[in-house]
Amino acid sequence: MIDLTPYSILSVTVITSIFIVLFILITRNNVFVSKIPMWIPVALTIIMCIRLLFPIEFLFCSKTLLSFDVFPHIDNIIYADVPVIHNVVPDIKITVVSVFCAIWLIGAIVFIVNYIKEYVEFCRATKHIETTNNPLIVETLNRIKTEYNFKFDVKIIFNNVISEPSEFGFFKQTIFLNDYDYSPEELSYILAHELTHFYNKSNWIKLFMNMVKSILWWNPVVHLLQRHVDDLLEIYVDSYIAKNKSHKFRLGYIECIQKVLENAEDNGKKNVKMKFIHSMATVSKENIVMRRCNVIRYGHKNNIPICISIVLVLILYIFISSRYVVQPAYEPDAGDFALPEFTSENSYIVKDGDMYVLYYNDVPYLQSHNINQLPDIYTIK
Repeated sequence: MIDLTPYSILSVTVITSIFIVLFILITRNNVFVSKIPMWIPVALTIIMCIRLLFPIEFLFCSKTLLSFDVFPHIDNIIYADVPVIHNVVPDIKITVVSVFCAIWLIGAIVFIVNYIKEYVEFCRATKHIETTNNPLIVETLNRIKTEYNFKFDVKIIFNNVISEPSEFGFFKQTIFLNDYDYSPEELSYILAHELTHFYNKSNWIKLFMNMVKSILWWNPVVHLLQRHVDDLLEIYVDSYIAKNKSHKFRLGYIECIQKVLENAEDNGKKNVKMKFIHSMATVSKENIVMRRCNVIRYGHKNNIPICISIVLVLILYIFISSRYVVQPAYEPDAGDFALPEFTSENSYIVKDGDMYVLYYNDVPYLQSHNINQLPDIYTIK
């Protein structure tokens, strides 16, 4: 049995945001990232985002932590009437939590609709541009696909519609090459980079993160996570390309990245919006560039104990976020105390360890070690 309350949303949001911040801090370390495969941080990210999107309480396993000090004040605020609306329409009860939910929903719809609109506009602007037949580009593309065993079709556009090498597409993958005199070696590095993004499903991961950010637009931690995941994807692409390559290849690849970044800075603003395309120069912050270069230079080698530790942390996160929910509790008044009428429609009992907790209107009301001391209503074990 599951339940969704403002307190389950608050509890899951706080716990998950803490784990996200820890995840970002840990994976900013190059040594750490170079010792775990890409699927581990991607799995962590997806699971934490799904938990944020579905902050439900699992009543069969959750443990309620009663707050007598902080949460009752929060409860009084979120369920209070909005003064402005109450003064205008006193007969309609509009609470703070209902206003927040309405703003949340409207904001999510606006962000998603705007995202889809810009995506459609971008597709229309680029769909009539023909695939290049440049012999050098076609030959290099086929060689890279054979070398890395990439078995998917790719369309290459050689045009100034984009001012730097980029990739785009979910089902029809497209690589944009700007009108610049790249050497055959540089062209190899660029195509290998963009093809690896398709191989790693980077576009789908970024699409997922953009949807999560659009829905949870009010949570600043989600925005930080989205930018951090973009950085990690670039680092893992570089790591994949440089794997088992010679020192000369690594240095050439680093020089190519730096050249693309310098060229992008010289060109200034792009010719089209870059929300849906992903460029080698997208991540141009100095610290990220240095991280990318270090990973390319020193390589990537999985460390089994570290991988196992991360999986254990993931299990711990799932347990904590599913197990504990903080809810408000109130001390009874010192004077006369009249219990409300408990019925199956407004109340139920949850067995929590060796305690029985009586919920009244989905809020913990009483608890006892002896179920016989509580009303005779439905009990969830």
